[in-house]
Amino acid sequence: MKIVRFLWLMLVLYFCSFASLVAADLAKGVNISDWLNTDESVHIQTTRWQKVDFENIKSLGFDHVRIHINFNITEAGAPDYTLSSIHYACLDKAIQWAEELGLKVIITNTEGEIATGTADAIKERLEKTWANVASRYAGKGDVVAYEVFAAPGETITADAWNGVAAALVAAIRAVDATHSIIVGPVNNYSLDALSGLAKIDAANVIYAFELYDPLTFTRQGGSFHDVTYNTVIVPFPYEAGKMPAIDAEDQGTAAEEAFNNYATQGNVDYVKSRIDVAVQYATANGVLLYCASFGVHIGDGGIKANFDGWD
Repeated sequence: MKIVRFLWLMLVLYFCSFASLVAADLAKGVNISDWLNTDESVHIQTTRWQKVDFENIKSLGFDHVRIHINFNITEAGAPDYTLSSIHYACLDKAIQWAEELGLKVIITNTEGEIATGTADAIKERLEKTWANVASRYAGKGDVVAYEVFAAPGETITADAWNGVAAALVAAIRAVDATHSIIVGPVNNYSLDALSGLAKIDAANVIYAFELYDPLTFTRQGGSFHDVTYNTVIVPFPYEAGKMPAIDAEDQGTAAEEAFNNYATQGNVDYVKSRIDVAVQYATANGVLLYCASFGVHIGDGGIKANFDGWD
């Protein structure tokens, strides 16, 4: 069993141009990744989430939910590529509950991988799906935002992804001129890939990134991008007298390198310096910025870790 610290808080960290009603309210949210993110629509548990769950989310101080949907599962194939009626029935309910409770909903495409070689085919399919989704919810006031693809990985170049992202934004804008659209960079929304994400010539586009540094602390006892961090009971902030010895399984891996750097990275100033990378991008481009995922995911072996400095 995993312990998810902060329920993957999603924080809007910086604004530097226009203010959209949706963007301004995306201050603290929670992922809903266990509902519509299935490999087949028949596996969707339509009653898994209810209005009372949204009420609980609201009562905890959250202002939005980020609903993961596998856009690769469509009810109608070419040429329409529409989501299934089950997807829409659940989304309609979620958006209605959010509207009644004063929450926002980010519709997030989490379909999987996109590669440079498959980019054109995936783009053409997603243009149709997103146009269908956006036309359905275009009249929903400031409740809805669209996240076009979370998150392109390492198999697509920045240039190829920039072309796909611009095309998907254009497809949405053709049917919905107002709702916020979220786009992130390659390498799984990496902070360090933000500089390669081109600014899109469209109104109300928000630029996303994810932040999990320092991984020695935030992923102890678990794994991240195929690297397992076996060393556990790692405190935050770093304190030499409380540090465990490195686990033998981490030696010779990327986890060892991260462990060796923890003395200089296991502190608030380092985390702030990483956020500064995003702020610099926002300032240089005059755009809104959104931190799509931030937090700590501790595996079983790390449950006794000291969180005092992180809290």
